[in-house]
Amino acid sequence: GVIDLGQSNRRFKDLYLSGGVYLGGTGAANYLDDYEEGTFQVTLTGSTSGSANVGDNATRCFYQKVGRMVYITGEIHVTDKSTLSGSIVIGNLPFVCTDTTELSERSVGTLLTRGMSVPANTINLGVFIFGGQSSLRMRAAIENAAWQDLQDSDLATADEFVFSIMYRTSD
Repeated sequence: GVIDLGQSNRRFKDLYLSGGVYLGGTGAANYLDDYEEGTFQVTLTGSTSGSANVGDNATRCFYQKVGRMVYITGEIHVTDKSTLSGSIVIGNLPFVCTDTTELSERSVGTLLTRGMSVPANTINLGVFIFGGQSSLRMRAAIENAAWQDLQDSDLATADEFVFSIMYRTSD
């Protein structure tokens, strides 16, 4: 722990490794063997049937994966929802959420909408992912009631929403 690699005025440009790197220690918890980022195209389906069309040019979804943690963010513009039926499901996420018996198998993220109607007495909106899934549920927290999935009737053509969530994957 006394040898530096490079100097402030003589730095290495790129580092290519065939394995991972230990950061801050040599234990298994300090081993980082994966980092990636990219874009993905979501699907918007109904839990009962059908789907909604989302604009390719206006839909922007990004991910970053560091080790087993995945952070995704997206902006979706609905262009047609005529066949959507049931709860709204955002699908085609880049990684499946880890499936364990712990509460950590599910994650909650933020959801902001423009144009969507929400159930009466809504105090908060969010997106949820459950273990073993690669799709999000859009949910409303209702005052003095349980979480409620947003339904096809809450969504209209030309509605827009943004979301972000961080979750664990087993990949």
